[in-house]
Amino acid sequence: MSHFSNQAALYCEALGYSSRLRSAIRAASQALVVRGDRVVGVDKAGGGGQGLGMRVRAIDDEGLRLVEEWLADDPVGSAVFGGFYGRAVERWAPLLSAEGRWGWITFDDLGPIGFIDLEIFDAEAEISYYVRPARRGTGLGRPTIEHVIQLASEHGARFIHAAVDPTNLPCLAVLRAATFTESGPNEYGETDFELTIDA
Repeated sequence: MSHFSNQAALYCEALGYSSRLRSAIRAASQALVVRGDRVVGVDKAGGGGQGLGMRVRAIDDEGLRLVEEWLADDPVGSAVFGGFYGRAVERWAPLLSAEGRWGWITFDDLGPIGFIDLEIFDAEAEISYYVRPARRGTGLGRPTIEHVIQLASEHGARFIHAAVDPTNLPCLAVLRAATFTESGPNEYGETDFELTIDA
């Protein structure tokens, strides 16, 4: 952590800011380019780390192509998602016009983060989300799942279901921290999770 981001963290803690706000300010300060005690610029490379204010935008043709590019360069993600999302333009795009199906690109001030796929039928949501490799390991899973829950709720879901490969430890941790309940392994060897959304 740079001297500047350490000072920002101490300042936020002294003022009693929430841990979420402290994390956002610390992340923003880490994007600053510091020479000695002077800020001389901002790192806009769009690599790892958290930018401020994760947002979503409806997926479009450009977003579908981004998904395909990310998975083409990601052996781990491609092993899980590649068969379907790796051919997003051909396979996912037609489904997005169906009632109860939505897709979004997640992004922040540092650039694209990944995608969310949401399908709702009879108030039950099936979800998939993905964080691209350049943004993994930086704490973006939790804000992504918070967006998933919010979007599912806004679109009428009362329950959310997710299935996770048991070797995907970061995703397992994110879902557990978000109070999803494990309902056991499914027929594909994945760990099933569910969450009831409060009305």
